[in-house]
Amino acid sequence: MKPIALLPCLFLAAIIGCSEEKEAGSTQAPAVSAAPAEDSAEATVNHIMEGVKNGQPVVAWRALPDSYQSDVNELVQTFGKNMDAQTWEQVTGLLNSVHSVLDTKQEFIFNHPAIAESKDPETRKKSITHVTGLLKTILDGLGTLEALQTFDGGKFMETTGVKVAEQVIALKAMMPEEGAPVQLMAFGDVKVETIESTDSSAKLKFVKADGQTEETDFVKFEGKWLPKDMVDDWAHNMAEAREGLAALPQQADQMRMQAMGLGGMIAGMLSPLQSAETQEQFNTSVEGLVAGAGMFVPMLGGGGGTFAAPAPPSDSLNDSFGTEPANKEERLEPAGK
Repeated sequence: MKPIALLPCLFLAAIIGCSEEKEAGSTQAPAVSAAPAEDSAEATVNHIMEGVKNGQPVVAWRALPDSYQSDVNELVQTFGKNMDAQTWEQVTGLLNSVHSVLDTKQEFIFNHPAIAESKDPETRKKSITHVTGLLKTILDGLGTLEALQTFDGGKFMETTGVKVAEQVIALKAMMPEEGAPVQLMAFGDVKVETIESTDSSAKLKFVKADGQTEETDFVKFEGKWLPKDMVDDWAHNMAEAREGLAALPQQADQMRMQAMGLGGMIAGMLSPLQSAETQEQFNTSVEGLVAGAGMFVPMLGGGGGTFAAPAPPSDSLNDSFGTEPANKEERLEPAGK
């Protein structure tokens, strides 16, 4: 994917928080106008970036033509209708279990050595709180197939989307730039320049703070300025998506078995955390979770058939919480290195 492939990513960027932090103490994002200042590709892009930056993801939705909005609504609604209910219940059930641990065992989490003895425990605690809230917001907004069956992108962006954006903005503000998990579209320092433009086409240059540049062709389609690649590929991508969604009912049995198998394993790993009644029990459960994850993750990558993975080195627990081992020179190297 190009580093600045705009509108194909904007819908997702608006949800996952590719935006800059709010000012300290801010409780409400600055208002963003309903439309760009002028009818040009550059003004459209700047308008979208401003809206996403200020926690108002609906601007990304409004930047799509009516037909594209209908297509997105249709796909989400079709997923809600065609997805196997038992499989979806397994998936959301696991997410609810994760949320339950984060919510009800927060005191144990905060007092775990990897948090309490880290360089900045207060920031880590706030980050966990924001992650807990973010997961809850997503589950409340899209946690049932019934909600997906009546999905409306505009309403979603104005309600759940705003909450998600606010929570991720707060979370992103606590992360060092080089360590943030979402680097897809760092809007804050991107400058937009028009290289050439007509009534129906334009070429824009995006200049990042580090000097890197990207040129993207835009076209006007159904009254909206969009990346040309997006317009060229839209019909094909929608056709493929519809084909995949149409096949979901035939895949129900297979999906159900896979969800039950993976779900059972993950639930078994979470259960000791949920049942822990003391800090010692919780800490021991975390160590077991990290060890179990070390054996489980290779399976997700298709690596296969054995569970005989070596126990993780003693600093793996700290790594999982983002802390460093006491002595980096003593870190155990993976087998084969």
